[in-house]
Amino acid sequence: MKKIISIILISISLSFCYAQDDITVLSLNDFHGQVEPNKNMVGAPKIASFIEKYRKTHPNLVVVAAGDNYQGTAISNISHGDVVNEFFDYIGLKYSAVGNHDFDYGQKWFKHWYKTSDVRFLAANIRYVNDALSGYIVRFFTEKYSLDYIKPFGYQTLPSGKTIYFIGLSTLETPETTAEKNISNLSFTNPVIAANKWIKYINDYKKHDIPKPDTIVLLTHIPTDQDNTNIFFSKRKDLNGESEIYAVVNNVKNISAVLTGHSHKFVNGTKNGVVVEQGESQGKDISVLHYDCHTTNRCVVTPEVVNLAKATKDLQPNKQVQAIIDKYKDSVKDELEKVITKAPVALPQHGQDNFYNSPLVYTFADIVKNQTDSDIGLLNGNGVRRSLPKGDITYGMIYESMPFDNMIVTFDIKGKDLLDVIKHSIIQKGDVTTGVLAGADIQLDKSANIQKVVINGKPLKKNKIYKLATMDFIYTGGDGFSFRGVSNYKDTNITVRDMIVNYWSKYPANIAKGWQSIKAQN
Repeated sequence: MKKIISIILISISLSFCYAQDDITVLSLNDFHGQVEPNKNMVGAPKIASFIEKYRKTHPNLVVVAAGDNYQGTAISNISHGDVVNEFFDYIGLKYSAVGNHDFDYGQKWFKHWYKTSDVRFLAANIRYVNDALSGYIVRFFTEKYSLDYIKPFGYQTLPSGKTIYFIGLSTLETPETTAEKNISNLSFTNPVIAANKWIKYINDYKKHDIPKPDTIVLLTHIPTDQDNTNIFFSKRKDLNGESEIYAVVNNVKNISAVLTGHSHKFVNGTKNGVVVEQGESQGKDISVLHYDCHTTNRCVVTPEVVNLAKATKDLQPNKQVQAIIDKYKDSVKDELEKVITKAPVALPQHGQDNFYNSPLVYTFADIVKNQTDSDIGLLNGNGVRRSLPKGDITYGMIYESMPFDNMIVTFDIKGKDLLDVIKHSIIQKGDVTTGVLAGADIQLDKSANIQKVVINGKPLKKNKIYKLATMDFIYTGGDGFSFRGVSNYKDTNITVRDMIVNYWSKYPANIAKGWQSIKAQN
């Protein structure tokens, strides 16, 4: 009984302590348009209820996002993110980092969001590449910023009188995870240099007539992961042999926390005295920073990541936010609920043999291959965002599975160059391979080295010309792909999604034969 009372008292004490926060930050990352509930994703109405309740006990609250806010669901894509921004405005979300997928609709939509929403995007390390050198030098030394509708930093002064600053940073992976046509005029620069520059600017607050900073947070779309030893890491080594997150935490000074995104991981801990957080994705979790600025002469931060499924279990969905969603759903309801085909069995998106062999991605690639009369169909594994169930397949389901407006392109390529493409394709990326190839049977040894490649029943020949169909995203360098010796290039001006819808409107959604095309020795 004493133990139970102690636990209750501790819980009350912690709640009281956090209620006395001088600053509280809530951060959603990689929301991807998930305004409706789906399994352990609670949806916007319940998140709104959670934040409303939370704000009552945490009056010094600021809400932010770590990028990739919109792309991912049909209702968000069709509205170009407007449904998400109306939700963000309702919950008082102030600032957002710039995620790679926030460019998916084109840069013009940042201007639209700036005019129609109160959300402000922050990115200190994005610049226009066509800036004249003299102009760049002038801007650098006068500390002005050149990017339209995106600022390097923002701040919020709270009822406690304390001021928190956010400096935005985008990942250096953006150029290879975003369609080249959407960012061709932009340069993504060293986040360490960019952050330190603007920290110096902020700390010289009197000169620049801005409020004195009580704490500075990096609001980023930089990938992070965490192992059981509380070590943060990323497989990418982009900055002098270090991952982005290591480089930032090791070399950016005078910050209290780094809010991260992009990798869709649960991260909660500290490195070098700096808090690093991420809350998976799509509203599964929300990152929290609790600041005590009155016990000592500095603001001390305590991190927390809240599981929203548990935290909202007894909360009712917010009716006003539900009405926002219903408004957008009603405008596209007939289109999204139209049944395109039937699936005799479920089509999983993830690899079924470890990370190899995705039934759904292979099936999509096979449709692209056959409909373009190509030898090979190539799609990226992570470009397919959801599995499809057995039974009726609606247009909305296909849209959410293939949300990107990537065009199909075809070209001829020599076998020796195709082999390099295949080698890059079989690298693991999350729960699937980087690329999924229909038309190629691949045998691997125990070390995952290619032993044999068979194209449409015949061994690959290095000097033979093969016709390959893929997406413009991949062709222009997305996911690290590169192509040499290409000839007879053609842009079909048909999106992958439209080709799939057109095909499935005539045929059932069967898993393509030969989908287990990669054979790996154990």
